[in-house]
Amino acid sequence: MTSTAEAATAKAATAAKANPADAVRLAFTQAIIVDRQLGVPSSQEQLRLRAVPAGIDLQAAGRQSLPSVTDRQLRVARDRKNISDHFASAALLARENHNLDSTMTALAEPNIRSLGAGVSRVVFTSVTVSGNTATVVAQVHVWTKAVERQQPGGRWLDLSPEADTVYNAKLSIGPAGTWLVTDMISRFANGSGP
Repeated sequence: MTSTAEAATAKAATAAKANPADAVRLAFTQAIIVDRQLGVPSSQEQLRLRAVPAGIDLQAAGRQSLPSVTDRQLRVARDRKNISDHFASAALLARENHNLDSTMTALAEPNIRSLGAGVSRVVFTSVTVSGNTATVVAQVHVWTKAVERQQPGGRWLDLSPEADTVYNAKLSIGPAGTWLVTDMISRFANGSGP
């Protein structure tokens, strides 16, 4: 009897052979969601597109307790596994793990409350598959929801950026037969970002 993870890997490997471009699109989408959801609460752990949440009650959000040490440890373990399941090159793995470490440090900060982060849309400009490698260009709508205060006891302020970002990525088929991101760079789309 196979585990759910083994079954999912086998299914992804079969899909990679049946329609490589669709498998590349799925692999890239999941990788970008992993990248954007580092450290998010367990309620957001599924790798799927999420709409940007509507307005938030800033003061109520600020009253949420900090994640416990145990909760942060569970998030780190989950996210390190997700990183290794979707990214392949040493440099990219190091960058993603560094981003996770930075996020977890911020989650322990008493003047910040992270409410979530994600990807609400992926529009592929191009997907090129050549044997065991692929390139992707896509415009991705990314968002973060958080509140922050300047000092203890201060008023909570909205810290919820969102932007359209253009990604250029390279993927290759990994040892399990699934597509993994080996290189990824991004820039703000025209008219988006700070």
